[in-house]
Amino acid sequence: MFEGMQLGTVDMAIMTNAYASNFVNASGVFDLPFIFKDSNTAAKILDSDLGTRVLNEYENKKVKALSWGEGGFRHLVTMNRGVKKPEDFRGLKIRCMETNTYIETYNALKTNAVPMAWSETITGLQQKTIDGLDIPISVIYSNGFPEIAKYLSLTGHFYSPLVMCMSLDVWNGLDDQQKQIISDSSKEAGKLCRQHNQEVEQVLLQKMKEQGMTIIRDVDIKSFQNILGDFYMKQSSYIGGTYVEDLLKELKNN
Repeated sequence: MFEGMQLGTVDMAIMTNAYASNFVNASGVFDLPFIFKDSNTAAKILDSDLGTRVLNEYENKKVKALSWGEGGFRHLVTMNRGVKKPEDFRGLKIRCMETNTYIETYNALKTNAVPMAWSETITGLQQKTIDGLDIPISVIYSNGFPEIAKYLSLTGHFYSPLVMCMSLDVWNGLDDQQKQIISDSSKEAGKLCRQHNQEVEQVLLQKMKEQGMTIIRDVDIKSFQNILGDFYMKQSSYIGGTYVEDLLKELKNN
């Protein structure tokens, strides 16, 4: 989709940030693990000057990034054991998107990252090629994972923004009024997306529990953060600029 927007064969797309960050490294600042304590904090920072600066970076790649939406926090779905602390994570084979920050995070946690196409994931679980994967709650429920995997650990180790964007060539072909309408609408859509996620997540968790899935809520997030240590600053050179430093400053104020 991203390449299609660059070439002009795709007009618009909603991208998972982790995929987009392979093209726009600055976007990877929001892929860092365990950075947001909740959705409201994430929304506040994404809608701040820092989030706007990252969106502006897309124009260097011939894509106009319009606004941020929300895929949600990515939690851990596993077959045979739940995860509460870093020791539980070690040695597991976890399917992940093929993006630098995700893979490096799993390496730092001594977990085996297995880049795998989404279409192969359920088969991978059934054949024990992987022990689990990270996905948002709505995706876990809608894809029937409670029927396959036993455990859902609410690790929230990655927050997954969505990026609403369009081909820069298409954007430049619009008049000022059209640009304003699309810009305003995309921002409104992003807010509605976040609102919807907050409304349905607890309902979906209850439904998955009723389907026999064990929901683990008491995850020791602080222990994971302590193990990662200087991981965040190590990613700074890949992400570029002062984005990591600026994000850490923002987080201290929220």
